Amino acid sequence: MDQNRSDKPEGAPACAQNADAGAPSGGAGPERRFSTQRKLAAVTRLLRGEPLETVARELNVTVARLSEWRDRALVAAEAAMKQRERDGHEDATGTRRSCSASRPSSAR
Repeated sequence: MDQNRSDKPEGAPACAQNADAGAPSGGAGPERRFSTQRKLAAVTRLLRGEPLETVARELNVTVARLSEWRDRALVAAEAAMKQRERDGHEDATGTRRSCSASRPSSAR
């Protein structure tokens, strides 16, 4: 047999040796990145009561990754709820002024 012969098809590029390394066998192809909108849509499905496993399977992501997206979305939502809305007691820079700051020190 010829020692220079390899199992690669003739003309196969050398850089394509590991082209399918990340793809699960029988899967729908290599893992791809999800946009913020797609992640939010997936999290919304979970918050509306769809089972975690079902959504993960349909999106071809792991349950762990989908759980991480949900947890991060809930942390961000909580932080957004903690922010105060402007109520007229803030100066132009958004710094909140206390009512006592405008009173003379003898009235405090």
